Amino acid sequence: MKHNTATALLAASAAIAAMMLATPDADAATDVVYFGGTGTGMPVIGTPNGTAYAHALVPDVDQITNVVYDGSPIANPQASVPVGLAAVKATNDPTVVIGVSKGAQLAHGVEAKDTRTDTTYVYVGDPDGRNGISRTLGLSPKPVEPTHDTVTINAEYDGIGDMPDRFNPLAIANAAAGWAFIHTKYGAGGVDDPLTSIDAATVTVRKNRNGTTSTTKLIPTKHL
Repeated sequence: MKHNTATALLAASAAIAAMMLATPDADAATDVVYFGGTGTGMPVIGTPNGTAYAHALVPDVDQITNVVYDGSPIANPQASVPVGLAAVKATNDPTVVIGVSKGAQLAHGVEAKDTRTDTTYVYVGDPDGRNGISRTLGLSPKPVEPTHDTVTINAEYDGIGDMPDRFNPLAIANAAAGWAFIHTKYGAGGVDDPLTSIDAATVTVRKNRNGTTSTTKLIPTKHL
């Protein structure tokens, strides 16, 4: 009986030591690839830094890649898909791709060509989203079912990502104000940054036919 007790104690001690030596956080690390908005790659803007977005949206960030592409106002973001896709392919860990505004348009193009199975795509202030300004005006590419899990994040009344579904003078004025006072605040930090209120977002989840999940988060805007 004493022998059995001693054996059990040794086994328990070994198990506890193994748990203390284990480093599960290292296995859970996530890389982030960031596509900034309009102006990315231009002399005045340069390379926007995605650190604020990464830490606001990804709990276990390992490395962040800030992608430089042609983000001029007149550039077609789809022309930069090879650049964005190369950045995604270069990461080693499970990867979250974050695209903001024009960068979200680029991220859509990259997602469609990405053959990896461990990437998730996050679109912030997306002009090509369901209520985005480009989609509303008929300027977006035809939507296709995603092959990866996706998350679309918009702040209410954002004139780029959350256009009104009824066009009237007040709604248009709201959208214009949202463009200036909401859309430009993503990732800025502080009380004006919609991402700081993401826990209050209205969340909808849709299962796609291929098994992927499309999640939409609409962050409430108290005052505009």
